[in-house]
Amino acid sequence: MSKSRWIAGIVSTSALFASLGASATTLEPIEFDNMVSSASACVMGEVVGSNVVVRDGQTFTETQFRVKETAFGSTGQLIVVETPGGERKMGRLNGAEVVAGSPRFFDQEESVLFIQPIANSSSYAPVGFNQGVLNVVNGVVSLPADFGGSMNASEAMDVIGDVRVNPESDAAIE
Repeated sequence: MSKSRWIAGIVSTSALFASLGASATTLEPIEFDNMVSSASACVMGEVVGSNVVVRDGQTFTETQFRVKETAFGSTGQLIVVETPGGERKMGRLNGAEVVAGSPRFFDQEESVLFIQPIANSSSYAPVGFNQGVLNVVNGVVSLPADFGGSMNASEAMDVIGDVRVNPESDAAIE
């Protein structure tokens, strides 16, 4: 067998094995009012820590948030939000499992989180992957334009609470 055929065989076998573990996810857009009604809670929190776990061969990141404010629902003052993917040490190398649409969080970052509990766990998952996470930047969060657009984060939490209580109302827009 020629060297080029041998190399081609190795490359195609490697591609086959790599594709066996691959999967695809389609992220369906969620309307804001549907996201509000789908969440069991909406909180504004600050990242205070994270760790990566591996279960059944898949990598997950568990991010701890200190809850600063709640628009609706009931959670503790410290919650864990679990997202697929993450960075971890594999032997002497660092590795990462990246999942399209999965949010990333950074230390001391503030976010508004639309969350639902994960079955058989004390952790939560964002509704609609990254769609259920609104970043708070300099105390401002951006809601969809129909719900007032960019505003102070505390005002946004009030608007979100109003949408949850009365989803048919245009009262959120002033």
